[in-house]
Amino acid sequence: MNFKEKFNIKKEKFNNGIRLITFENHRQPSVSLWGSLPAGSIYESEDKAGLARFCSSVVQRGTKTKNFEEIFEEIDGRGAAFQMSSSYHRTYFSAKCLQENISSILEIITDILRNPIFPLEEIEKVRREILTSIKEEEEIPAYVASREFMHLLYPQEHPYHHSPEGYESTIKRIQKEDLIKFYKDYYRPDDLILVIGGDVNSKFIVEEVERYLGDWRNPGDPLKEVIPRVESLSSPKKRVIYIPDKSQADIVLGFKGVSRKDKDFYALDQAVRILGGFGLMGRLGENIRDNQGLAYYVFAQMEESKGEKPIIIKAGVNPRNVSRTIESILEELNKMRENPVTEAELRDVKGFLKGVMPLRIESNEKFASMLHKIEYFNLGEDFLNEYFNLVDKVGTNEIKEVARRYFRVSQYALVIAGPYKE
Repeated sequence: MNFKEKFNIKKEKFNNGIRLITFENHRQPSVSLWGSLPAGSIYESEDKAGLARFCSSVVQRGTKTKNFEEIFEEIDGRGAAFQMSSSYHRTYFSAKCLQENISSILEIITDILRNPIFPLEEIEKVRREILTSIKEEEEIPAYVASREFMHLLYPQEHPYHHSPEGYESTIKRIQKEDLIKFYKDYYRPDDLILVIGGDVNSKFIVEEVERYLGDWRNPGDPLKEVIPRVESLSSPKKRVIYIPDKSQADIVLGFKGVSRKDKDFYALDQAVRILGGFGLMGRLGENIRDNQGLAYYVFAQMEESKGEKPIIIKAGVNPRNVSRTIESILEELNKMRENPVTEAELRDVKGFLKGVMPLRIESNEKFASMLHKIEYFNLGEDFLNEYFNLVDKVGTNEIKEVARRYFRVSQYALVIAGPYKE
């Protein structure tokens, strides 16, 4: 299938740098929008951790023309949906509506992006909401273990070290002036990626985006997204966080991974999935949960990122089973390093990756998200047509090699959180 022709996928770059991708799918009576700005937590300082998340919430809370209630009453009144959030690298926003409402929704989103007024009352409301969320998360061992794992694996000066959600002390420290400055510096058109498509004419969308966003000017010099390389740990690092009155302990063990554009990505992705990421959570699920009965859950994952995000293994266990579970995880990692995966495992993981791809693009919303990812990671306009070939190129030898190089059983970070003491 030629996706570009079937869905009339087109790309426009505006004079101010906005990259617009449009597609047409008239079989589904909706229009989806997926966009992002270079306003992630990598641009905030550690003493203002959570600033990007804070800002993405407050910009929705009032503009020069509408207050918070009026914005979302208009969105709801049109049967539309809108979301906005931030992560390490980007601030994301998405919307879904009927074709006849796309101009109105695009006008509202433009108002949010270009005209926020940062009302002090709304800033304090958001601050209270974030602080409440942080306090609740402190009681969740799985969350605490994941956060502390990033602290352990990445040095303090690395942007992945601190949590994008922020901390109680940093959220309390953020002032209105900090939010406004972050907005002015990073909410900008020159690295805005926007995907809009569905039951709509692409030419009409280009004209509407030009009308609403074409005259948006950049605040200064272009941004440079620089993510420092990370050295592997010289030896294992371990941290135990005691959280009483819980029924299970949560384990996070892992290593530095690779960027999405790294030549080893496809082989490593399949290695991680065979280890613990597809079916009933791969070898980890079969051995540690099903055969030994040590874990309530166990799985492995690796995020797609422009930086070297980690390869992570997570498990929830009875505190009595912590040591045996960690030993079993390391055993499975060593097996992957020392022996090729079976042809059956390779066939199954390839079948999973190729079988799930149609599900990832089956709706306008999912297709917009996929096209955004392709643009952000610069995967190429033929990515969807070539994806099966990229998956099939990986063999058992490549998987064994990346497992040997990246499953560093003597250089891992390990965090245990819950009712467990050594």
